[in-house]
Amino acid sequence: MARILVFAGSARRDSLNKKLARVAAQAVRDAGGEATFVDLDEFPMPVYHGDLEASEGMPENGRKLRALFIEHDAILIASPENNQSISSLLKNTIDWLSRDIGDGKGANNG
Repeated sequence: MARILVFAGSARRDSLNKKLARVAAQAVRDAGGEATFVDLDEFPMPVYHGDLEASEGMPENGRKLRALFIEHDAILIASPENNQSISSLLKNTIDWLSRDIGDGKGANNG
């Protein structure tokens, strides 16, 4: 069975998307799968900035979260729509975690 990482694109404590993500993770478990729920609020990162990346590399919380992404076979995201797009938290998470840190598992689109 696939290992699924589940999270919400919202950091609000009472976010409906966070509640939905928890329900989805439990549904995966109830179906016999393995699901890990992650709260992005527990992995704060600065807003992505290329100069910051060049001078300091990926933030430690980014590295921890990226390792969780790599350990799982799939991701399930429950995200709010903000201004007809994904949330800024989700966008920032994707921006950081998709970067190449020299292990050949990210994109370096400078």
